[in-house]
Order: sequence, then structure tokens, then C-alpha cells
Amino acid sequence: MAFLDLTITCRHTKLEEDIYRKPTTTDTKIHLLSNHPIEQKMAAFRFHVTRMHSLPLNPDKKQTE
Repeated sequence: MAFLDLTITCRHTKLEEDIYRKPTTTDTKIHLLSNHPIEQKMAAFRFHVTRMHSLPLNPDKKQTE
């Protein structure tokens, strides 16, 4: 993968992938009514959706994402 935001764990001879999140993360997103430009809001939204669809996650992990 061309990016380093994955956590790979080995469980019972099977590899599981998940998105790495720092322990200090706040899961804060750009609010729709904020003063950020609409381009920046849409770019952040597209990034998260594209990341969710492009990573090999199982359905439970995709729902969490």
C-alpha cells in the first residue's frame, strides 16, 4: 500500500487489516456550518469515503469507518 495508515494483526493464521488511529485522536470532522471553504469540506469527505472503499476491510470495520 502506498500509505501508512493501516494496522495489520495476525489472528489464528489470518491477517486482519484495520485503519490505524492514534490513541489521542478525537474523531473530529469539519462541521457543515463551519467557516471552512466548501472545497475543503468536500475534499475531506471524499478522502474518507475513498479510503473506506479502497482498503481491504471486512464489513464490520467498514461500518465502523
